[in-house]
Parts: sequence; C-alpha cells; structure tokens
Amino acid sequence: MFTHRYTFRACKQFSELQEGPSMLYNKHSFHHHACKLKGAQSVFSDTPWSHPHGGNKISKLLEAQSGFSNAPWSHPHGGKDNSKFPQALSRFSNTPWFHPHGGKRFSQLHGIPSTFNNTPWSCPHGPAKKFDGNQSASFSVFSRKPTPPPKVESDEVVSLPFFDDTLLLANNVITHMYVYDTVLDAEKLSDSLERLAQRPGWRKMSARVRKNGKGKLEFHIPTEFSETRPAISTTHVKHTTSIADHPIASRFPKPSTTPAVVATTEDFEPLLDESDCPKKLDDYLYKDRSVFGLHIYSFNDATILITHVNHSGLDGIARKDIMDAWLLMLQGREHEILSPCDFHEDPFIGLGKDVSATHRLAERKLSTFALLQWVRKNILDLAWRTPETRLVCLPSGFVEKQRNAAMKELAATQTGSEKPFVSDGDIIIAWLAKAGLSHLPPTSTRNVTIASTFSCRNVLEGSYLPLGKPYLANCAAFFNTLLPVRDITGKSLAYTAQKAREALKEQSSLSQTEAYFAYVRQSTKNKLPPMFGDSNIISDPAVTVHFMILSNWTKANLYLIDFSAAAMTPTDKPVTARYMQAVQSPRKAMELFVIIGKDALGNYWLSGSRTKQNWDIIEAALKREDYLFENLPGA
Repeated sequence: MFTHRYTFRACKQFSELQEGPSMLYNKHSFHHHACKLKGAQSVFSDTPWSHPHGGNKISKLLEAQSGFSNAPWSHPHGGKDNSKFPQALSRFSNTPWFHPHGGKRFSQLHGIPSTFNNTPWSCPHGPAKKFDGNQSASFSVFSRKPTPPPKVESDEVVSLPFFDDTLLLANNVITHMYVYDTVLDAEKLSDSLERLAQRPGWRKMSARVRKNGKGKLEFHIPTEFSETRPAISTTHVKHTTSIADHPIASRFPKPSTTPAVVATTEDFEPLLDESDCPKKLDDYLYKDRSVFGLHIYSFNDATILITHVNHSGLDGIARKDIMDAWLLMLQGREHEILSPCDFHEDPFIGLGKDVSATHRLAERKLSTFALLQWVRKNILDLAWRTPETRLVCLPSGFVEKQRNAAMKELAATQTGSEKPFVSDGDIIIAWLAKAGLSHLPPTSTRNVTIASTFSCRNVLEGSYLPLGKPYLANCAAFFNTLLPVRDITGKSLAYTAQKAREALKEQSSLSQTEAYFAYVRQSTKNKLPPMFGDSNIISDPAVTVHFMILSNWTKANLYLIDFSAAAMTPTDKPVTARYMQAVQSPRKAMELFVIIGKDALGNYWLSGSRTKQNWDIIEAALKREDYLFENLPGA
C-alpha cells in the first residue's frame, strides 16, 4: 500500500480518481494531490472529499464551502475567494488555476490533459504516467522520500572538487532559454550533443549527481550509454503551428528603442514546467538525469532551446565551453575540440592554503556571525516578499553613449599618466547600481556593497590550471565595490564605473584570489564566500549595508552562438538567439542582477531579482525617460 503523496508522481491509476476510492491511510497526505477529485471517495467515509484541505467534509469538491466563510473555495490556498473551484481565478492573474501549485497557469484544473499525453494530470508535480518499473526512483511505504536509482556498477564515481562541493551550488539549478527564429534540426542537435558528452574529457556532462553513505555529493559518470540511458537527458516537443500561435511563446519581447523593462521571466516559466526541467537538487538525486540537460521546442517557424545544469557541476564559462564544442560537433570540426582538464583531479586542492598576501578588504570583512545575521535577515525578507525577475533592454547605442561621456569626463579629471579606461561592463554596473538604489533615500550615508563575479581561469592558469584547456567546473570569485548610497546616486556613472574598474584590478590578482579562497576555506563547512561591508555591522545596530550581487556574462557571447549548422534549411547567415533568459531555482536571490549579454543588433539585455515594489520604481523612472535615475520622487 502506498502511503505518501509521491505515489501520484508515478501511478497513473490515481488520475482516474473520478469514481475511485482513496487508497491512502493518511487523509492529510491526500490533500490536494489528485486533480480529478470530483467524485473521489474518502477512505474514512462514503462521502466525497470536499476540499484539498478539508479532510472528510461531506460536500462535493465543485461546491465545497470554505471553512472560514460561506463562499465557495476558489483554490486550495485561496481561503475565502468567491469563485467556484474549476473556474477559480488566480489571485495573481486573470487566468484560471490548473493546479494547486501552478500560480499563473493557463488551463482549468478539472480535467486538464497532460502536456505529454492525453490523460488527466494525476499530481501537482507531473503528468499522469504509467509506472512501468523503469522510472528512476522507487517509492517506499515507510519513507517520505523516494530512493535514488540503483547504482550502476559500470559508472565511474568521482568526488566533487573541494570548492564545488557546497550546498549553495548543489541547490542551485540554472536554466537558460534561447529563442531562434529558424527551424533547427532537433535530431541533429541532440545527436551532436550526445556524441560530445561521450568524448574523452567531456563525459562529465553526463554525470549523475548522487549522495554517498556519508551524505556527501559525488558524480556517477557513465562509461556505457544506451537509448534508455543516454549521455545527455534530452526531451523534445514538436508543435505543428507557428510560434506566434503559442499562448506563451508568442509573448517573448522584442528589443526596445529606449531603456525599458520589457518582460517578467516568470511569465515564461510554464515552458520550463512543460519540459520537465529540473528545479532542485532532488530532481537530480532521485532521477537518472545528467548534470547538463537539453530540451527542444520545435515550431514550424522557430525553435526554443532550453539547457539546464546543476551549478555544482558547471559555471557560466564551463557552459560556454560546452556550447562552443557543441557547435564544432555540428559543423563537422571535431578535430578542433580541445581536451578539457582531467575531471578526476582537483586542481584547486591547495588553493587558499598557503597565502602570501592579505586581502585588500580584510578590515571590512564581515564576521561569520554578521554574515549569518545577514542571511537570516534575507530569509525573513524572502518569507514576506517574493522577488520577481524582470528583463531590461538597453538599446543599441545607449551604453556606447554613456561610456563615451564617461571616458571624456575621466580624461578631463585625470591626474596621473595612466590613461583612464572603463568598459561597457563597468558602465552597466554603474547603471544597475543607480537603478538598484532607486528605492533608497538618495542622500543616505548607508554603505553599499556591489559583489560582482569574475572568472578566475585566466589568473589561475599556469599556477593551478593548465594553459589553454577548458575547465568544466566552477572557477569564479567576487570582487567587491564599496561605496555609500549618496555617492552612487549623486555622482555620475563615470565615478561608479571607475570605482568598479579599480576594485576589479585590485582584487583579481593571483595573490588576492588566493586570499579570497583562503576566506572560503576558513568560513564554514558550507564554504560560504566572504562578504565585505561594515565590520561593526553587529556591534552598531545603526550601521547597515545594502548588498547587490551582480554577474556579467557578456564575455560568454551567448547571444552570438551560431546554430546555422543545425538549420533545417541550409543558410549562409548566422542563426543567433533573438531572445534569451536565465532562471535560477528553486530560490531566487534578492537583489541579484545579471548582465546576460549583447545581442547581434548591439542591444544589451539585463535581468534582476527584486521585489515588485522596487521594480515598479525602476519601471516608472524609465517610462518617464529618467534613464539615469536623476529625478526620483523624494529626491
């Protein structure tokens, strides 16, 4: 007898509960996990279930009354809403709920067909599928969690590199979505990626994430592949219509002519749900799923590629190395593919052990206690306020104009012999800093820490990494720009851009990188990155720091990846993405900004996760053409 809600993920018979009795001993584990509960009978009585949280109430679900009012329930979490359940409207949109955990979904709950077959959904976590014994995870009567797939004896078991073996990375799944206005050959795409993952040195892409007997993560890397156990977990959905006819995919934004917020990425997350993309560590531990995976949507005039990766396996530059090698496979240039660093060895096993220099920000490093206080504050903040991820387009010419003005200003104030320089990335960091502080009083003396990621590969090559070899793992650190609010909001972009450039130069040398990773080693068993701000943040409650986390992916040139070799109709023109987004799950960090990159038309695309209220301030400023946030209300 199955006793837990996970049975619904696998057992198709529960999708047929319209007339069947409940098979669960625990009525509360039944709650809202069977979608077609219209006539399902309670195991405790002969009366139908009345509500996902209603236990053994006696009214039918379609007419169930709220326990707190006389109005019908509109949703399992809806409380006193007034619309009937099958037609219930989401409190967050005008679209009907189709699932208790679905949020802004587009179909009605009762009787909705599965995306993958014609049977009704049996569970909030997936389509109704037959349990044929070949599923990755098995289910225990006495356990609340599925057990992992059986160990494959031929797999090669490899430990994670020291700095990759953290819950912070393992619990972070990064999903990229690329939209192409060209029909790509799905079979050619999947076959070439599959062959790449079977090459010597590249097999880490096929790794399965597992826990050993001590609870530590490890990679199980296949040495044998088959149709039932391919190197890369790949799925494909083919539509016979135009992308313009799809209710979600038709809404991808186009570049704006002025700086603007153009989309909310959560609006497109149903595409990720439909493609069964992993969202959390358990989606790897309890399935036979490769650490790097692919999903393809085919339309008759477009293609959407979705790649997903568990962050414990790869960082952004490693993903770019995979994309580059994939293109060479497609182009028949396999002989040009470089051999990666040996994944059996950890090149950073000694990094941070023998440090020759003190970190430049040592005096402003937060103590572990202060860091934990900041983490606690953010957890509470996230509990009350959900971040939204919105996409910003900075049109072609805008960044160039701001950079030219900054270079002119810096040249006029130059005092030394060194010629001043700021990059497009420095300008965008400064612009995002102004945008990200637009909700704070502009004259505030509160300190701001802008923690920006940078790849350490170049600086560590020769000392820790071999020259010229892709490193398929994580190799990144933060450089930190510390300034008061009033300096960022009250001074020019040139000022903040120059400070960001100086921080990068000062903190990215070999000795400073070693000092940084020494802090990581010394932190806790979870190897948390050091954070800098006010060292007396705890002793003086009046002192607070506003943290912004920023990641610049521009050097990966993700928008310029050319899939013309996979076009169904041969073309001499590049086939590059016209839209792209990245989603972090299962949790979104607050005040996290990403410079996604520069498209083929010269537009820069940015994303950020922050509260709706703070996003609305940015959006309002841009709509009134206050592109540098100089005339904010209350300023």
